[in-house]
Amino acid sequence: MPLNVNFILAYIDMYVLYYQCYNEYGDDMNKYKQFWEWFLTHEIKFYNDIETKAEIYVPLIDKRLKTIQQDLVFEISELLSDQKREFIISADGMARAFDDVFKLKNAFPGHPRWYITALRQREKNNQHHVEIDSLTLGYEDIFFIEHLSDKGIILDVYIEGYQKDDNRYIHGYFLLLDSLIGEYDAVLTIIDTNILTTPKKKMKPFIALRKIVDEQKTHYASA
Repeated sequence: MPLNVNFILAYIDMYVLYYQCYNEYGDDMNKYKQFWEWFLTHEIKFYNDIETKAEIYVPLIDKRLKTIQQDLVFEISELLSDQKREFIISADGMARAFDDVFKLKNAFPGHPRWYITALRQREKNNQHHVEIDSLTLGYEDIFFIEHLSDKGIILDVYIEGYQKDDNRYIHGYFLLLDSLIGEYDAVLTIIDTNILTTPKKKMKPFIALRKIVDEQKTHYASA
């Protein structure tokens, strides 16, 4: 059987990528720089093929990020209008990872094909949806009552269709919270969320939370 040269080259390339990914960092002070050195060595593969080879590349990038800090996760955008991609570094809702998120972002040396964003940012639109394993949730599916305190905001939340044993609803809620008010405020301003199995009277639409958070931030700043 004739050898398939392209297959062999692709296999060697993939082996090198895995080998580099699973090597541990050396000097802890250089871990941010070393991540970007590794990433930029392979960035053309991620840039061109992240959609078609996500099952290969996503676990590799995730593994490399977690050698910096176990809570770090990431998202890579579709191609933007200027033909760049956005690489979003998230703390996955963990304040303890914020420092590593910002240090990693600041260590990026720059590249013409990539934007780097620290934490999931607030979306400006008033409609947003996420899909998790065939479950679709949007702002219109979530209602809340807020309880204000000197430390932050506590929420009672009702999600349309919520099933207690289905973690997709919780995951979707927190992703939508990040997009509504930004990950920074979702972690530091919203100090607790109670998920309800039945709605309460006079619950507010989720989109109203954005104004409440901004008003409370102003209040905290002036206190």
